[in-house]
Amino acid sequence: MNSIYRNPEVKRIALKFLILFVIFYVLSIFLFNIQLKGFSEKLIEHNSSIAGAIIEKHPELESEIVGYFTKEISPKTNTKAQLALKKYGYDKSMNVSLIPEVSSFEKYIKNNVGIYIFILLLVTFLVVFRDYTKILKKIRTVSKSAEKIVEGDFSIKLEDDREGEFAILGHQFNEMASRIEKGMELSKKEKIFLKDILSDISHQLKTPLSSLIAFNDLLLEGNIEDENTREEFLLRSRAQLIRMEWLIINLLKIARLEAGAIKFEYIETPVVRAIEKAVDSLRVKWKEKNQNIIFENKDNNIMLLLDENWMVEAYTNIIKNCIEHTPEGNNIYIKLENTPVFTRIIIADTGYGIPKEDIPHIFQRFYRGKNSVKSDSIGIGLALSKSIIESQGGSINVRSEIGFGTEFEIVFLK
Repeated sequence: MNSIYRNPEVKRIALKFLILFVIFYVLSIFLFNIQLKGFSEKLIEHNSSIAGAIIEKHPELESEIVGYFTKEISPKTNTKAQLALKKYGYDKSMNVSLIPEVSSFEKYIKNNVGIYIFILLLVTFLVVFRDYTKILKKIRTVSKSAEKIVEGDFSIKLEDDREGEFAILGHQFNEMASRIEKGMELSKKEKIFLKDILSDISHQLKTPLSSLIAFNDLLLEGNIEDENTREEFLLRSRAQLIRMEWLIINLLKIARLEAGAIKFEYIETPVVRAIEKAVDSLRVKWKEKNQNIIFENKDNNIMLLLDENWMVEAYTNIIKNCIEHTPEGNNIYIKLENTPVFTRIIIADTGYGIPKEDIPHIFQRFYRGKNSVKSDSIGIGLALSKSIIESQGGSINVRSEIGFGTEFEIVFLK
């Protein structure tokens, strides 16, 4: 019951009915008193006529007769009077139409009560109709808003800052519209992403596939008789196949990450452990270039809730990039910082640096900077690292200066 009266529409109708009841009650009492006064006057006039007729014939009975009209009559006298009048047909069973005063009062009641009830019903109907029109208007507003949303117009918002069921409906409607809008935007993004990923895959596979076809055609035609040359062609084909496999696997990883299709296995582990695994996996590469990877703050007590396997891959791609762009004999530095608010991982090389115009693009798929040291680089590793880190709630930024090196900053808020 309380939930019903929370609605302003119900409150308004109830208040109007209460006001109408008070008005009609007061008006009824007023009109009844007027009619009662008139009936009383006619009754007094009728009694005066009777008393006057008796006094005219018997003047000596004046004081006694007046007493009968002004004082209470005893039951015995009243009974005798009723018996006497009954002989002439004047009793309780007689038709009221034979009594002028009562007949007049009856006609007034019948005529005016009908008008009175009609006015009451008419006013009640107008009040209910007016409020019903307002409610119907709100329902039409909801209906039209729903039509606009179906047409793709999400700018419409219903009132939801009041109490009552319509305010609740407005809030839920706005929430629904917001979710539909977000869903449609996400669907559009997914379509664009699918289009881009397919375009990237087809573009990146075109060159190695062309090479493989060319190698295969030469081998089939038998134009290559030298065994060493044939072996060289087969090795090149094998390298292209490995490159294609790596490319497809990593593109699918990015696609799954950006589509939110990967379920991470979050385990609280030391941050440094995943970095050490990445460093060890690249040991051959940095040893070949006589480089050193130095931990400035190797704190095993810094813990984060992350998927370690995926983080190993993210760190591996970043460190690999640093190795490739750092000259032989130089160092790569890894620094860990921990505060009550965040954990920061900094991976810095002492390499060639990245031009300013390239920095905004280095995390884009297949982007290769002007100073890229590897001609066969695909440009997908950093994009994959960024997707892995951001998918687990982190962020990655890069700072670089030509001739001094590049610094990758990874931050996880607590």
